[in-house]
Amino acid sequence: MELGDHKGERKSPAVLLTPLPNERADMRYQIRSDRFPWPTAKPKRIVAIRESGEVLWDRPLADDGTFQHDEQAFAYRLEP
Repeated sequence: MELGDHKGERKSPAVLLTPLPNERADMRYQIRSDRFPWPTAKPKRIVAIRESGEVLWDRPLADDGTFQHDEQAFAYRLEP
């Protein structure tokens, strides 16, 4: 599944978002879990992951579901 410029994959109970190669570093995203093609809880945390699998950072997701793309992140894990 593609969500804007991300590939989305369900990793129950989390969702893994991988930016596509054309991603700009200045992009801001708003996560709308009600638009996912599967039922999922509203994400409360976002974890940025390096290509090596190492966690870059882990923080609460803003109440409005927005986050700034981190050019060092290979993927993001959204957790309930």
